[in-house]
Amino acid sequence: MIWDDVLRHRVEVRCGDPGDVFGPYGYRFGKWLDTEPDAEPDPDVQQVRSAVAGYLAGAVHEGRLVGTAVGVTAGLAGAVLVFLLVWAVS
Repeated sequence: MIWDDVLRHRVEVRCGDPGDVFGPYGYRFGKWLDTEPDAEPDPDVQQVRSAVAGYLAGAVHEGRLVGTAVGVTAGLAGAVLVFLLVWAVS
């Protein structure tokens, strides 16, 4: 849908391209993926974890903005449609 494209674009503008953002981490990103959730993280894993958390926090913020815009637009469109239907019937 168009909203998916809008969201992807806004996340890329706000947070950057994932390849560019996480590319410099190289092997450390793989270490982060292979680390068990309850394991004691080493500094490399901790660095990647905080970078991923920051990226996802930005993406969540943009998702909320786009979701709110979609909800308001759909709600207003529904209200106008109901108003026009009631007006046409009466």
